[in-house]
Amino acid sequence: RISLLQRESEVTLLYSYDSPVVVKSASRSNSPATGSVSLTVSGQNFGSFDYSSTGRTGGTAAEALNWISDSSIIVKVSWGIKQAKALEMNLLGRDSSVTNAYSYDTPRAVAINILNLPTTGALSITVTGSNLGFADYSPSVRFGSSASAVTVWVSDSSVV
Repeated sequence: RISLLQRESEVTLLYSYDSPVVVKSASRSNSPATGSVSLTVSGQNFGSFDYSSTGRTGGTAAEALNWISDSSIIVKVSWGIKQAKALEMNLLGRDSSVTNAYSYDTPRAVAINILNLPTTGALSITVTGSNLGFADYSPSVRFGSSASAVTVWVSDSSVV
């Protein structure tokens, strides 16, 4: 309530804060599919102390956030797959995001356990590699133009 010259007035919104703005991800732009990698996010108006901020990369919640300063937060990225993920932050109750800010390393097959296959099929083949994922994402394997009948995810480095 404000009084001026014997008149009173009520103001409902007197001031506001600048919205947080995520400018870029400074320290790295990708990680292994297993996640658990720290990403330093640079921006402005992150606040003068930790306000229980939240963050997501590509729709998956971050494992942890650590407020550093008004212009820097460290995000521990969780597991995931694919390229071009958005970085989304909720700071001081306000949302901010950057599209195509982050990606996971591309899956890579490096070896198979049999080099010569019978034409009848019905054989299990183990494909080893890296960045095959932290969980079963319904993987599929092709040999030339033929798709495998069943593909089973075993680990970040193996499918059968």
